Formats: sequence, structure tokens, C-alpha cells
Amino acid sequence: MADLWIASTASDNNLFVYLEDVAPDGTVTPVTDARLKASLRKVSKPRYANFGLPWHRSWAEDVQPLTAGEPVRMTFAFLPTSYVFKAGHRIQVSVAGADYRERDRTPGPDATVTILNSAQQPSSVSLPIVTASR
Repeated sequence: MADLWIASTASDNNLFVYLEDVAPDGTVTPVTDARLKASLRKVSKPRYANFGLPWHRSWAEDVQPLTAGEPVRMTFAFLPTSYVFKAGHRIQVSVAGADYRERDRTPGPDATVTILNSAQQPSSVSLPIVTASR
């Protein structure tokens, strides 16, 4: 999961969060990603078991436009995957406002999105750690 506090200069943004493996030689390998429209960030209770992950039903009544410069919390659930980061590799998280795989690319307004991380707006990434059983 990625739990990010953001502030934007626009009333809405599409945000994409990528979890990546960075090899010692600098090669970046995508591991998984998550995406969320800022105005549809409201977390709802799912009608099924989803392992405690954030669930956004994205109904019209859930729309919460952004106010320029006002911090908001956005909680992303990465697509499920299994991946082993090798010794010497680094974990990298990248955030973007667009993704080349989008089918319906509606250009949004030019915006500056700021990722916040403070005691009042603590951004974080949570990853499960599985150790080898011996």
C-alpha cells in the first residue's frame, strides 16, 4: 500500500504510483503499480473480504474535488504480486500524473502535485515481508 498526502494546484489529478526494483547498476525493473483519481479518493467499506486494503467504490456521490494547496490523503492498493528483491538492490517508489497504458487519456489541467511527509501529513509505503522458512 502507498499512503500519500498530496497537495495540488488543480481540482483533480490522476495519480500513478509505481513500485520498482533498482539494481546495483541502476537498471530499474517495474514490480507493480497502483492508480487513483484524486477526486475519487474516498475509502469505502467493501462488500467482500479484501484483506484490509483500501477500497474506492468511485460512485458519483463519492467525488471530493481538490482545493488548490490543501493537503489530502490518498491511499493506494498496489496490484497484487509476488517479488523477491535481491541483496544489493533498492526499492524505489515513483509517482506520476499519467501512464502510457491509459486507454482514455483526457488531458487534465497543468498542475503541480506535491507529495507531503511531515508529522501532520505522514506519507508512507507498506510492503509485506516474507522470510524463507528453514
